[in-house]
Amino acid sequence: QKMKLGGIFRLLAYAELLFVGIVLGDVPSLERDALVTLYNSTNGPDWTYNDNWLNGDPCSENWYGVECDSEVQHIEILSLGSNQLTGTIPSEIGQLSALSELSMPGNALNGGIPSEIGQLSELLYLYLNGNYQNGGLGGTIPSEFGQLSKLIEFDCYNCKLVGTIPTELGQMVSLYELQVDSNLLSGQLPSELGLLSALNYLKIHNNEFTGKIASELGQLSKLLELKLMFNQLSGTIPSELGNLTSLDIFGLHSNRLTGTIPSELGHLSAVTSFAVHTNQLTGTIPLELDQLSALEQLYLQTNELSGQVPDWICNVSIYDLTDNLFSCPLPSCCSAAENGLCEPCSSTTLSERDVLVILYESTDGPNWKKNENWLNGDPCSEGWYGVSCNRGERVYKLGFFDNQLNGSLPSELGQLSDLYWIQMDSNLLSGTIPSELGQLSSTVYLKLHHNEFTGTIASELGQLSKLLELKLMFNQLSGTIPSELGNLTSLDIFGLHSNRLTGTIPSELGHLSAVTSFAVHTNQLTGTI
Repeated sequence: QKMKLGGIFRLLAYAELLFVGIVLGDVPSLERDALVTLYNSTNGPDWTYNDNWLNGDPCSENWYGVECDSEVQHIEILSLGSNQLTGTIPSEIGQLSALSELSMPGNALNGGIPSEIGQLSELLYLYLNGNYQNGGLGGTIPSEFGQLSKLIEFDCYNCKLVGTIPTELGQMVSLYELQVDSNLLSGQLPSELGLLSALNYLKIHNNEFTGKIASELGQLSKLLELKLMFNQLSGTIPSELGNLTSLDIFGLHSNRLTGTIPSELGHLSAVTSFAVHTNQLTGTIPLELDQLSALEQLYLQTNELSGQVPDWICNVSIYDLTDNLFSCPLPSCCSAAENGLCEPCSSTTLSERDVLVILYESTDGPNWKKNENWLNGDPCSEGWYGVSCNRGERVYKLGFFDNQLNGSLPSELGQLSDLYWIQMDSNLLSGTIPSELGQLSSTVYLKLHHNEFTGTIASELGQLSKLLELKLMFNQLSGTIPSELGNLTSLDIFGLHSNRLTGTIPSELGHLSAVTSFAVHTNQLTGTI
C-alpha cells in the first residue's frame, strides 16, 4: 500500500512540474540567455526600469519592456526606450528569432549596431535613434540589413553613425521609413535606394554625403518626404525627381548643387514645401513651378538665379528668394518697398557683346568649327563669325548652322532685342530651350532643329508675334505642345516633329491661319485631330 501511495505522489509531483512548465511558457533558453546578456552588457542594474528582470521566465514574470507572442513561447517585442541603457548591444540579440520590434531609442549605447540584427527575419520595426551620449552608438549600418525583407521602419538618427549607406539596403522591399539623419554618414547615395518601392519617408539629411543625387530616386512613387539637405551633394538636380507626384516635402537645400531648376519639378502637384536654397543654382525660375498648386513654402534664397521673378510668387504663403541675381522690376509683394524677400535685383542690362561672350562660353566656343575673330574687340566692327549687325550696330542675326556648338543656350540671349534671325540647327546643343527667347519680339526665324534639346517647349515662345518659321524638330523635347503657340498668327512653317511630345494637339493651333507646313509627326501625341 505504501509503495502504491509513493508512486502516486511521484506522479502528482511530475504532473505539477509539467503544469508549471506550461504556465511559465518556457521561452527558449537561447532567447532568455540573449536577454540576460543584454542586461549585463548595458548596465541593467542601473536602468531606470528593470522590473522583474532575471527572475524566472521573461514572459510569465513580465520582464519590463518584454512582450511575447500569444503562445508565450517567443519574445516578439523588446522596448527599452529612454531607459538609461549604457554599454553595447550584444551580438546575441540576433538569437531573438521571432522579434518583430526592437526599440532602444534615447539611451547612451555605444559600440555600433551588431550585424547579427540582420538575422532577425521577422523584424518590422527597429528604433535606435537618439543614442548620441558617451560617444554615441557609432559604427556603420551593417550590410546584413539587406536581409530584413519585412522591415518597415529603421530609425537611427542622431546616433553618430559613420561610413556609407550599404547598397544592400535596396533589398529591404517593405521599408516604409528610412531615417538616418544627423549622423556622420558619407560617400555617394546608392542608386539602389530607388528600388525601395514601398518607401514613404527618406530622411538622410544633416550628414556628409557627396557626389550626385541618383536619378533612380525618381522611381520612389510613394515618397512623401525627400530630405537630403545639409549634406555636400553636388551636380544637378535630376529631372526624374519630377516623377514624385505624391511628394509633400522637397528638401535639397544647403548642399553644393549646380545647374538649373528642372522644369519637370512643376509636376510635383502635392508639394507643400519646396526648398533648394543655399546651393549654386543658376538660370531662371521655371515657369512650370506655377503648377505647384499645393505650395505653401518656397525657399530659393542664396543661389545664383537670374531673370525675372514671376508674379505667382505672391500667391505663396511663405517664401524667400533673397541673395540671387534677379532682374528688376520685382513683383510688388517682395520688393524693397514691401518685405525685400526677392532683393536684390539689378536693372543693369548686359551689353550685347557680354551676351555673345556668354553664348561662346556656354557652347564650347573654342571648339567650334569656325570662330574667327570671336572675343576680339567689337562683334560688329571685328566681324565675329556668324554674327550680323544692323546699321545701328545692333546684333540682328546669329547664324551657326553645323558649327559644332556643344552645350546649352544661355537665357541671356533674350536680351538681344533686335535679333531677327536665329539659326543654330545641326549642332550638339542640349538642355532646355530658354523661355527668355520669348522676349525677342523682333525674331522672324527660329531654327533650332537637329540638336539634342530636352525638356518642355516654353509657352513664352507664343509671344513671338512676328515669327515666320518655328523649327524645333529632331530634338528630344518632351511634354505637351503649348496652346500659346496658337498666337503665332504670322507663322508659315510649324516644325515640331521627331521629338518626344505627348498629349493632344491643342485646338488653339487652328488659329495659325498663315501656316503652309504643319509637321508634328513622329512624336507620342494622342487624342483626336
